[in-house]
Amino acid sequence: MATNKGANYRYFLFSKEQIADKNAAYDKVNRKMVLGTVIYNGQTKEYSCLSVTPELPRYTDERIVAEGDITKMKYTLPSTKPKRSNEE
Repeated sequence: MATNKGANYRYFLFSKEQIADKNAAYDKVNRKMVLGTVIYNGQTKEYSCLSVTPELPRYTDERIVAEGDITKMKYTLPSTKPKRSNEE
C-alpha cells in the first residue's frame, strides 16, 4: 500500500530488463535508449524510469536508485538517440 509522501515525491528506478525491452522496441526504428541520471546523496546515478508508486514492479530486477521530492532534485530524463550502424 502506498504512503502519501506528497504530490512531488518520485522514485527513480533502474531495471536491466526494462532497458532490454525498450532497446528491442527502439531497434526497429534504429534508435537506442539513453538512461536518465539523478544526483542523490552527492552521487550521480543512472535510472531507467520515474515512478510515483514502485510497490508493484513490472520487472523482476527493478530497484530504487533514488527517491524524494522531484522539485528539489537535479536529474535528466531518459531519452533515445540514433543507433550507429556498427552498434548491436
